[in-house]
Amino acid sequence: TSVTYTVTVTGANGCTATDVVVVNADFSTPVVDAGPDKEVCSSNAVLIGTPSISGVSYSWSPSTGLSATNIAQPTANPSTTTTYTVTATGANGCTSTDVVTVSFKEGTIGNYVWYDLNADGINNEPTTAGMNGVTVQLYSSNDNIVGNLDDQLIQTTVTADNAGNPGYYLFKVCNSGNYYVKF
Repeated sequence: TSVTYTVTVTGANGCTATDVVVVNADFSTPVVDAGPDKEVCSSNAVLIGTPSISGVSYSWSPSTGLSATNIAQPTANPSTTTTYTVTATGANGCTSTDVVTVSFKEGTIGNYVWYDLNADGINNEPTTAGMNGVTVQLYSSNDNIVGNLDDQLIQTTVTADNAGNPGYYLFKVCNSGNYYVKF
């Protein structure tokens, strides 16, 4: 935006002088995009924001779960659903803001591996009947049919004590789906 100002000065002797001044002002705001909303769980992080623009500085808040707060594209790994605000400041000092929500989605699959003392197939034994040291595998099945070639091994763990009770295993999962465990 340009504005032209004309200044006229009259002296005590009645003489006048005129001058013209053109003021160029840049009131444009920087383009900022926090990117699309994302989902995350504790085992991964996601990239938020968009590539940086030359001459623009960035400030993200809150800082919780961010790899950095002063770059255009930080990684986010919050432990709860968080809405982040990015403020972009152009070389002219003008600012723009945008928001992105990173939703924390995590579930657990866990139980005890136990010795079935009464051979009834039901976990109704005392908590001391758990078995430590058993390898447990978590599989994902796309078609809900156990043992097909499309099944994928997701995680492996070994049973251990939980609050003094042997035989416990726990998996954290990020996506909804069909899962099964193998011992």
